[in-house]
Amino acid sequence: MTMMKMYFHFRLNEYVLFRGWLPETTTAYVFSCLAIGVFAVAYEFIRLIRWYNFRNQHEPCCAADVYNRTRSESGAAQLPTDDPPPCDCRASITSAEPLNFTSVSPRPFTSLGSLVHISQSALYFVQMFGSYCLMMVAMTYNVPMFASMVVGHIIAYFFFGPLMSVEEEERIGDCCS
Repeated sequence: MTMMKMYFHFRLNEYVLFRGWLPETTTAYVFSCLAIGVFAVAYEFIRLIRWYNFRNQHEPCCAADVYNRTRSESGAAQLPTDDPPPCDCRASITSAEPLNFTSVSPRPFTSLGSLVHISQSALYFVQMFGSYCLMMVAMTYNVPMFASMVVGHIIAYFFFGPLMSVEEEERIGDCCS
């Protein structure tokens, strides 16, 4: 077995993530590149699902005590006796304006066993596993595989990117973070 090349190359016989995934023919190599591209799209789709679940889980304008922690135009804290402004949570969730999640109170420890938290944790595991697998593909330095991964991310961003703002995208997390 030859040593791994530590520079960008076009070698055909290259292990991909697992010992059993070794494309030895051109056809297997092309299908491996396609699979890597699909895997990159799936990774971005998992991020979109996490964002969607996170966004629906939080209702920023209706969350308890958010209004009392906001500041008025003069900079003074509003009094708790002030009536909160009218709020339509459905409008805030569907608006194109990014949500301010920093003002939402953290959930207590009782929510650790909730179905929402468990599903978010499972999705986070899948997202992190996918991100590290894609990082390992990038570290093979194989140009067509690297290019397929990048093209998969680009295609996914083209379709999923307009659905969330940059602030919301950063909130969900990116590769290996």
